[in-house]
Amino acid sequence: ALGALALFLIGIGGTLAGWPSGGIVLLWLGGGALVMLALRRARPLRTRTAYRPRRPSRVAWLVLGGATLALAGWGALAALAPEALAYTVYPRLAAPRFDLRAAIPVMLLALPAVASPKTTVARTSVCDTDVAQTEGCATESPPEIVFEDVTFTYPGADAPALRDLRLTLPPGAFVVVTGPSGSGKSTLLRCINGLVPHSSGGTVAGRARVGARDAFDAGPAEMAELVGLVIQSIEASFVADRVEDEVAFALENAGIPPAAMAARIAAALADVGAAHLRGRALATLSGGEQQRVALAAALALRPPVLLLDEPLSQLDPQGAADVVACLRDLHAAGRTVIVAEHRLERLIPRATHVVELAADGTARVREPEEVVPFAYPMPAPSEASWEPRLRLVDVTVERGGRRVVAGVSFEVGRGELVALVGPNGVGKTTLVQACVGLLPLWAGRIELDGVDITGWEVARRCRRIGYLPQNPDLLLFAETVADELRVTLDNHGLPDNGTVAEMLAWLGLSAAAGVYPRDLSVGERQRVALGAIAVTRPDVLLLDEPTRGLDGPRKAALGHMLRAWCAAGMSVLLVTHDVTWAAAFAARVARLRDVG
Repeated sequence: ALGALALFLIGIGGTLAGWPSGGIVLLWLGGGALVMLALRRARPLRTRTAYRPRRPSRVAWLVLGGATLALAGWGALAALAPEALAYTVYPRLAAPRFDLRAAIPVMLLALPAVASPKTTVARTSVCDTDVAQTEGCATESPPEIVFEDVTFTYPGADAPALRDLRLTLPPGAFVVVTGPSGSGKSTLLRCINGLVPHSSGGTVAGRARVGARDAFDAGPAEMAELVGLVIQSIEASFVADRVEDEVAFALENAGIPPAAMAARIAAALADVGAAHLRGRALATLSGGEQQRVALAAALALRPPVLLLDEPLSQLDPQGAADVVACLRDLHAAGRTVIVAEHRLERLIPRATHVVELAADGTARVREPEEVVPFAYPMPAPSEASWEPRLRLVDVTVERGGRRVVAGVSFEVGRGELVALVGPNGVGKTTLVQACVGLLPLWAGRIELDGVDITGWEVARRCRRIGYLPQNPDLLLFAETVADELRVTLDNHGLPDNGTVAEMLAWLGLSAAAGVYPRDLSVGERQRVALGAIAVTRPDVLLLDEPTRGLDGPRKAALGHMLRAWCAAGMSVLLVTHDVTWAAAFAARVARLRDVG
């Protein structure tokens, strides 16, 4: 491509510099090569790709045709009638003269605007009858999903994320996808809706069929008619500012009439227990509330196949029960539901199939009754004597003009692990952000080892308090995993002395030390972010949903690691909805209640 572009530009330069014959030849050679490359990129590729594009649309062909004809016209003028292109402002300033022969190629560049069809909103298979005007519009029947010897490798990866995958999922199945963190669960879902490899790039072999469509060829835009996806990193999926607008966005793109949209939005939000959030700004919602909104946005289109990546990871027990009940009803109505999840105890009783992925990317299908949810080995009881370290006294915090936390008082002892639980939206994240200084207190005070730190700046607090947010990507910006931890040490003026290698070993990330952090799974990124804030061994760790994206053994390893750090004198305040994990590892559980 670079060589063709160079020939094209040299041809233009030669033509303008008084070398018309040679310049025209180079211009045509370079332009022809560019056109051939564009056409080749437009053909579906079956093995390797960077961002596999779709076939050009009619407008794209018009742009290409208009530009080609314009270049051909100017090239012909340069060869046959160079005087038509001659223009100089010397010896006196003058406007260029008009020559119809030179103007016609320029006018061809406007061909797409003149000749392209009117912009219309097409009806999709979601709702393609007159019943679209009503709430009760039906979806098409769910298709069979078949993986035929699928092997997929991400760009630059040493090993495939999925290897020789052979699966057949019948129409209307309820499938639970499980396996260790980083085993390819998210990748499998993205194969079904065409994001792999169209958005990810990489090398793919085999076929992923959804009904009669090959998802690898069709791509996400076409597959959206059949498949809805709720991704794991929901923070990156939102396109609007308000809840109602987010749910409406996909409906507008699908051409659903306004009369039907209002009913669809209300029904989708009610199905996930989020009707009361309809007028709220997305930025004011908790992680669990955002999870419900993302699910509602996918449900509103009523796709025959629904994919969900860790939908329960940030939900309180009641919210998780509501979502599972919603999925049960969708499945009973005939939809195919495929859920990638580590919290299996609520889903296995509903499943018709379980796809178990191994760490090497291979998979097998198991019967639900064969799967036993992971049980945490109980840690040894803590023998540390209790003395207060972090103390909150009558803390009240407002966010977005709304009082979220009111009059909260509790203590975390030296060497103690305290789990903070409560319903979604009750203010758990707000409280820990206030502790580290990211949100100001409206009233009350915060003490650290008996010293009032309410007036301390964030940077000063962070020398003694480490904070892990819900979204680990907020802390990841270095080139490698090891560099993420070294940057923290450098910022605190601390030497490495083997600390980085030791922390990576604690976290089970030694093999990923040289990997770009954002190429890892969500669970792996969560561990990298934890290492980046814990590598300095702060006095207090504030962790917001640290078990998100972790499989059972990794969550158990996290619990034992935190207990070991607490035994060495560190204090941990941990926000979680995983009450089973909290019961196994926390010394105490504090429940935050709604101010209302």
